[in-house]
Amino acid sequence: MARSSNKQIAEDAQTIIRELMEDSRQSPHEIAEKCGFSRQKVWRVINKLDEEKKIWGYTAVVDDNADGSNTYFALGRVKAPLFEVVDQIIEIVNGDKSRQCDVRLLGTYYVNGLYDWLVIFSAQNMIDAKRFCGYIQKEYDTYLDRIDLMESVFPLIKFGKINSNIEQLKEFAIS
Repeated sequence: MARSSNKQIAEDAQTIIRELMEDSRQSPHEIAEKCGFSRQKVWRVINKLDEEKKIWGYTAVVDDNADGSNTYFALGRVKAPLFEVVDQIIEIVNGDKSRQCDVRLLGTYYVNGLYDWLVIFSAQNMIDAKRFCGYIQKEYDTYLDRIDLMESVFPLIKFGKINSNIEQLKEFAIS
């Protein structure tokens, strides 16, 4: 009989993933102590998750307001069915030209609903955000039906992390 069931192995991996999402700077030793695992087991699980591409990388969650920028959301609708433009979309993402527009690309998602795409990015101001959306609309006009821009007012949770300044939400509660 196997030492660990597949279910237990999956549960252990999820436990380690939660710890990494909480703080990816933790050492395997720290994670092992918190989870009650051996350091070798944590290393083995993390390496397997990396090999299987279940973990794409490690990143810092940045408070955009602290560096004078803000988070924006661009929602886009594609003109043609996805199968007709998928190669061009992959080329666009791989060629990430956001740096040319003074924005920091935070995420791009293919979504289901009224829109086909969600692009999350940070920019210094609304002018730069609009410039980036204008660039997308112009550059990819043959693919995009429309693009709408929204500005984040206050993040409560960002990439799984609770805003350390959550109490500031009260400033937005106007009666």
